[in-house]
Amino acid sequence: MAIIIITTVVCYVAVGRDDKLLIKHGSIPASLRTESSANLVGYIGRVWGGDNFEFGDANELHYFFITGIDCPEPGQPFFRRSKQFLLENFGHRILELTVDDYDDSKREFGHATYVNPEGRSIDVGLALVENGMAWYNGSQFEGADAYRDAFEKAKTEKRGLWAQPNPLPPWEFYQRYRIPLQGE
Repeated sequence: MAIIIITTVVCYVAVGRDDKLLIKHGSIPASLRTESSANLVGYIGRVWGGDNFEFGDANELHYFFITGIDCPEPGQPFFRRSKQFLLENFGHRILELTVDDYDDSKREFGHATYVNPEGRSIDVGLALVENGMAWYNGSQFEGADAYRDAFEKAKTEKRGLWAQPNPLPPWEFYQRYRIPLQGE
């Protein structure tokens, strides 16, 4: 626990709560991304969607996807609201990321956690699902039952994107509205 606290303080001092440094960076080319340790501490930089963002400190940026959820994509209702929810609730806070996996482009997949001033640990992905900003995608991982329960409760209570009639999941949106490649 002491290591996490020390790392958090060092990150806070290094970044100085000035995440403009992170936000001004462009997208990180895959050739410049490196696989990191299993745990990262830092700030959200540029937000690409409610479930993916650049993350880092003054020295290093990572391209991160939250495991277990899928937020609306560009062109879908609630795309901007899910991004806004992520930024308003977690954008200026120190987060800890647990990296579970990487894809071929060295993008990291895992879970993001915020520890509030009262010492309560908040799972960022679960918060998105609870507030109706994301679908639980059926992935199996430690804590998946909480995601599934929050997903069903948000739907039942018509929170966030569930207030609209028949919200279209992002994976169906891609299939329905994808632009064919040349030669298809």
